[in-house]
Amino acid sequence: MLVLDGTSGVDVGNVAISGEFTIEGWFYFEPGAVIDNKDGFFKNDTNQIHLNFWEGQLRLAAYTGPIRGDVVIANTAANTGEWNHYALTRDANGILQIYVNGVLDATATQAWNVDFNVDEIGETLRGATEGAMDELRIWDHARSGSEIASAMSSTVDPGSAGLLANYRFDNAAEIDDATGNAA
Repeated sequence: MLVLDGTSGVDVGNVAISGEFTIEGWFYFEPGAVIDNKDGFFKNDTNQIHLNFWEGQLRLAAYTGPIRGDVVIANTAANTGEWNHYALTRDANGILQIYVNGVLDATATQAWNVDFNVDEIGETLRGATEGAMDELRIWDHARSGSEIASAMSSTVDPGSAGLLANYRFDNAAEIDDATGNAA
């Protein structure tokens, strides 16, 4: 588990995202916490893209490219005081979907095919997460709902096909990618 105090995220270099992808992980926010757009998975300064929570709802927001602003936003708000699993997928047609606790929650209405890098985790364009995250995984394909649901509560083999990065946060002193692919 990675505990973030709201002051900064973690620089992971550049995990390149293009074509299909899945980004998934667990979040915990203290009871009564205000979950807002400073809390989230990652940011990319170059393309002005971040995966954060807007009024407690996970969203992908982009400020360059064909869609500016919210590309997709979850319907379900995050719960405080409990762990919640989130997954964002993009299929071959560029359609994004958000899964909350293994259940499809939102689907984008327009294709979004922007390539980008995940630069910093636990930080967004608006600030840094105040909460905890665990088992952050980045895949090079859109995982199905059944794949997400069946594997969300367990660790995955770091040699799994298509797994670009897997941050388990088992060692508080070092944040390593279990696959060895990322910084």
